[in-house]
Amino acid sequence: GEELVRETNNWGANSLHFEYANNALIDVVSKLVEVGGEALVRETDNWGWNSLHVACKVAVEWAYFNKGKYTLLDETFLNILTQHGGAQILTQTNNKGKTPLQMFF
Repeated sequence: GEELVRETNNWGANSLHFEYANNALIDVVSKLVEVGGEALVRETDNWGWNSLHVACKVAVEWAYFNKGKYTLLDETFLNILTQHGGAQILTQTNNKGKTPLQMFF
């Protein structure tokens, strides 16, 4: 259940962080968020990254290697994260003071 999906590794990354870092599948993300809820979405790792920070960073890297295509961060993923993480997920800063959207710069 919730305890399992919220379990973290030595770097503080949870299952949602891992899913985004490894070519996220919408069905898996949906199920993880369904089980882990708002807490899972907003949870940060040791660097202060929430799930949207990770998703944005991976999208930037993906676009770099795939000639500008941001395919890993589509509207469906954003809707899931913002519906369950609220406005806070957009404004939450990491340990370097960056919001998730600032990961694109």
